[in-house]
This record gives sequence, structure tokens and C-alpha cells, in this order.
Amino acid sequence: MINDWAWCKSNYKAWLFYNVFLLLIQLAVVFLIHANPFRTVSYPASIYIGLFAALGVQILLCILLSAVQTAWLWGVKGFYADEQSLERWQGIIFVLSIIAILSTNYHFFPLSTFSRPFNMGLPTMLTDGIMYTTLGFLLLLSLLTLWRYARFQPVYFAAALGSLLLVIGLLQRPVAIIEAQTAQTNLIIIGVDSLSPEYINPVNTPNLSRFLNSSVHFKEVISPLARTTPAWTSILTGLYALNHGARENLYPVNAVRHDASFAWNLKSKGYRTLFASDDRRFNSISLSDGFDHIVGPHVGIYDFILGTFYDFPLSNFLINTSIAKWLIPYNYDNRASYFSYYTTTFDRELQAAIIRNMNTQPLFLAVHFTLPHWPYAWAPSASAQLTYEFKTVGKAQLYNAAVHQADEQIGILLAFLEKRGMLNNSMLIVLSDHGEALYTQGSRKTAIAHYQGQQRGRFVDYLKQKTATDLDKSGGHGSDLLSPSQFQCLLGFKIFKQGHMVSAAFATQTPVALIDIAPTIADFFHLQLKDKADGISLLSTIQHQAEPKKDRMIMMESGMLPNQNLDLDMMMHFANILYRVNPSSKLVEIKNQQFAYINTMKLYGMKYNEWLLALYPDDHAYIPVLVNVNSGDWSDDPASAFVQSSPFAPMLRELRQFYKQDLALYPRVTDSNSLNN
Repeated sequence: MINDWAWCKSNYKAWLFYNVFLLLIQLAVVFLIHANPFRTVSYPASIYIGLFAALGVQILLCILLSAVQTAWLWGVKGFYADEQSLERWQGIIFVLSIIAILSTNYHFFPLSTFSRPFNMGLPTMLTDGIMYTTLGFLLLLSLLTLWRYARFQPVYFAAALGSLLLVIGLLQRPVAIIEAQTAQTNLIIIGVDSLSPEYINPVNTPNLSRFLNSSVHFKEVISPLARTTPAWTSILTGLYALNHGARENLYPVNAVRHDASFAWNLKSKGYRTLFASDDRRFNSISLSDGFDHIVGPHVGIYDFILGTFYDFPLSNFLINTSIAKWLIPYNYDNRASYFSYYTTTFDRELQAAIIRNMNTQPLFLAVHFTLPHWPYAWAPSASAQLTYEFKTVGKAQLYNAAVHQADEQIGILLAFLEKRGMLNNSMLIVLSDHGEALYTQGSRKTAIAHYQGQQRGRFVDYLKQKTATDLDKSGGHGSDLLSPSQFQCLLGFKIFKQGHMVSAAFATQTPVALIDIAPTIADFFHLQLKDKADGISLLSTIQHQAEPKKDRMIMMESGMLPNQNLDLDMMMHFANILYRVNPSSKLVEIKNQQFAYINTMKLYGMKYNEWLLALYPDDHAYIPVLVNVNSGDWSDDPASAFVQSSPFAPMLRELRQFYKQDLALYPRVTDSNSLNN
């Protein structure tokens, strides 16, 4: 056995050399494909410590793989004494290992960079056959190695086997069902990213359909700024983005009114507060917003870098296990790492966090499911559908599949909450932060057939010269105010007392907005919001089925770079201009000196009953476009009879008053040289 130990050490070094060499090849491939994050912004030196730690995980996995390969060869050694045969078996094991790893990676992670050798239209039966054959052969080698080890070291083998069975038994113990122990009312908000009402139907979204049909359902809900962080900050504060400060994703923490979140009010009343999301790359909701615990991937520059390129077969096999929470924290539970993300990982983590926070205190739970967000893909998605990565056109099948999977997640969560008694006394809200447009005909409400005016106005030429969109098409979210699919949201309320729903099903078409949620919650829970809300309370509608306040002017603004075709080069260009890595927090954030420039890009608008007004920046002036969403008629000519007979003048006056600082700075031409400062 001593000679075998020396032989194993010698062969282990050879296996380690081969595997590290393969790792270097993998690193080169990944860097060539995903090098752009390294070229966008400058990084503090401390950033590279985390990158070396991530590399250390890969080296550790190489060490473990080398040990297993050495054990397989040692198992074979019992039948072949000559070195020539063992060298031949070493080659066989090495080839089988590579094929097994790559084919298994393709089976579970078809969108992985290293699945491409198998992603050439090969039949699934063939690729699965390769995987099962190689894995079966390696399993036989494993059994052979164990059999030989049991013969040589029966005591150690029995001890190891007993320990393994004990661990498995402990892991398989049934978990006791713990029910909520408080009679106070829980607040539960379940949100879905990038989902507008037009995509809800009983076939593809049965859970959402059932919920909305049995809830107090607001059918026209406006996201004043259809980007995740601004929208969720409005949900928590009741304020427009202009007033809470988060006017785009990734605004610096000190620029946002986190202290205005009603979560702080609930904490002061003894509530446990929990926020959960499976993608936090562009969602800055954090402990600063009054939450005790956050469930989801770690945030910061590592999320952008490692979440993008940390795609290696060996670590992919671990990424949905609990150990990845410690070894690969920026990919675990991270829907942004779409090539390796499985929804069951987040569902499991979310349920565990809820159980940990169940006690005699009431709970405020906010959950944000992000699967319907671009690129609309996750680990098991078909790779053939993931084309034109930075575009929304042609993604309907992929998007609808993501919506369906998110609906299943909501169904799982609702069943879990009901089983645990969390809904017995609760206000339950289901919403989306904004909608999504897939660049289909009519996604912008400006069909040429409905134009009202004597001649074609400036808007048509503006779209051709300054944007990458057609007249009646738009894509994504936060990019166009004349696209209801982008800014319209889901919103439904249910109230339960002692296990019975006390809010009757009711639907209303009266327009409301996400800024109305915080004052509604404050009204129901008797909270005093830190700032006077821009929204209104909907509690009377929920409790008494009264129509919400009508004739409201709801302000709106777009995100940055509206209606642009963001290819990779353009994204990298603007990332370099607009963003920095905060050296202390390691967070990616917009540079303070670029706030004014971003605001000059924005579209500004408002919704007033059936009227929709948007201002488009065109060098030295804004182009006003007015749409009647009921008739579809529209015009960009303020002198036309259509505009003159509309409430255009008071709408424009209120809009200019609300955004007086932003609109007062215009017209002007931004000095492009200043963007590099």
C-alpha cells in the first residue's frame, strides 16, 4: 500500500498538470468571448482580490478532479501491472472525463459557453446518449475503485460509508411544518419584472389569472419610470422618481431617499422585513430601504464581471447547490447568470428565508421575480431561441416561456405561504414593476393611418434620424412613453382576516400608478410616511369597491438612451462614459456629474384620462406628441385641430411645471467633450 501511495502521488501531479492546462484554455476562451466588462470602467486594485479568489475556486475544483481521476486509475491498476497499459488507461480516463463533463454541462446548461461544441443541431438522443454512456463508464470505474479500496482498507471504508449514510439520513429528515404564530396582519408583496397585463391569460399564466380575477384588480396601472429600481423605490415611498432620487437604475446610494421607504415604518411597529429577488444587478433595493434581510445574489462589480463570464463546467455543476452560496456567491441564486440559473434554487432559498423569519412578529415580505426580464432565458432555455442577444425582436416564444415559468414560481410561493398560515391575516399584493414591449406592430401607438394633421410632422423624421425604431414599434421597457406595453403594470389586492378573504373581487379601469401603493399601505396599517406621497390611497376602492379618483395627471419619464439599438459596442461606450465602481462599496453606480446629461436624453410625459403626452428631445427643441389611447389618433402638430380640441395646453403646462428644472435647461446642445470628465 505504501508503494501505491507513492505511485498515486506521482500520477496525481500529472493529472493536476493536465487539468490546470485545460483550465488555462477555458480561461482564454471565456476571456476572448466575455472580455468586455474588463474594458468598460476602471477598477480599484482591491477588485482583483475577488477575481483571484474566484480563480482559486476553479483551481480547487481542478485539484478535486485530479484526485478523482487518480483514484479511477488506481482502481484500474489492480488489473494492469505494466506501465504501457496504465498509460493507455490514463488517456482513456482523460478523454472520457472531458466528454462526460462537456456533455453533462450541455445537458443541464445548454446556454453555457462550453456547450457550443454540442450545440450544432445534434439530436438530443445522441447528446444524451454520449452523456449517459460516459457517465456510466465512469460510474463503473468508481465502483471498481471502491471495491479495491474496500479490500485493502476495510475498516476505513466501513467508517467512510457509515459517515456518508449518516449525513444522507440527516439531510433526508422531514422538516416540520411551522405555521405563523402572529395574529397581526402580514404584508406580502409579490412582484414580477417586465410583465404587462396583455401577457396575462388562463393558459400561459393560470396562477396570475386566478389571483387577479379574485382580487381587487386595477386594470390600468402606470409605472411612472419603467425601470426596476425607480419603480420599486416608488412602490416603497409613494414618490415620483424626481422626488425619491432614483431616476435610473444604479444611481448612487446617497442620491436616493432610502429613508422614505415605508419598510422603516413597519420595522418601528415590530415587523420583520424581508426583500427577495433573484436578480439584483439593476435592482438597488437593500438594507438601506428598511429591510432586515435580503435574499438573492450579492451585488456589486463582481456581479457584473463574474455573473457574466464565470461560466466553467465544473463550477456550473455546483452553482445550484448550497455550497455555491459560499464558493460562488455572485452566481448563486443569480438570474443574471442566465446560463446556469434554475428557478428552483431561488424558490428553495426564498422558502428557507421565510421560515427563518417566522416567529411571533408580523412579517413584511417583498419578492421580485425577474425571469421575464431580458434576455428572457435561463439554464434550460433552448439555445436556438437566444439570438440577437441585445434585442427584443423575435423573442416572443422565449419571453412567453419565461412569463409562464415566473407564473409557476408565484403559484409555488402562494401555496407555500398558505400552507404555513402566512396568508391567514394579511394584505397580499401582486404587481409588476413595469411592462415589456417586444418590438411588434403597434407597440408604439403612432400608426401613420391615425395621424391627425395637415402634413407629416417632425416626429417621423426624428425617429428615422435619431433612433433605431420604426414609427409604430418599440422594444424593451423605459425606452418609450407612447408604448403602453412598456409602462403598464399588474396590480391586485387581497385582504385576509382569520383565514377568510374579506376583500371582494372587483375590477376597475380607472388609471392608477405605482406611487399609489405606499399611501394605500400606510392608510391600511396606520403608518405616517416620512414624506407626503405623490400618490393617493386606494384603500376605499379595496374595501368598499369605490372607483379611484379620476381626472388625474400622472407624470412619466423614460430611462436613459430611449429608443436606441443598444449593440455591444454602444453599451460598452456608454458604460465607460456614465459609470464608475465605488472604491469603498464596490458598487457600480452612475457618475454624479452625468446626472444632467442623462436627464437631457429622457422623454418626459404624462397620462391624463385617455390622453397620453410625450416630449421627445431633438437637439434644440422637444417634439410634443399627443395620443388619444382610446381612438388611436395622434399628432405632433400643436396647431392641428386635433390638438387644439384636446387638453394639450393644461397637460403641457403641468408637465413643464413638474419637470421645471429639467425642461428649463433645454434647449441646449450637450458638450460631448464633457462626457469624458
